[in-house]
Amino acid sequence: MQKALPLLKDGCSIILNGSVASVKGTGGFSVYGASKAAIRSLVRTWTTDLKDRRIRSNVVSPGPINTPLANRQSADVIARIATVDISIRT
Repeated sequence: MQKALPLLKDGCSIILNGSVASVKGTGGFSVYGASKAAIRSLVRTWTTDLKDRRIRSNVVSPGPINTPLANRQSADVIARIATVDISIRT
């Protein structure tokens, strides 16, 4: 983003991919969850930093997606991730 920001027009939007792992502690996903939480934190800060340029920033946080990482998890783990309450979004 630091390199791209000078190229962005005022009033544009920044949309990053996050994960429900940023709000749900799941065993074996500590580093992944922390990295996704960091993305949420960065976007929150950008919201205030880029306000004068009217640049909106958002994070899309989907649940489990059929990927090689998800396929290595048990059905129980996937079910717990899929039932996360993301209503705590800010």
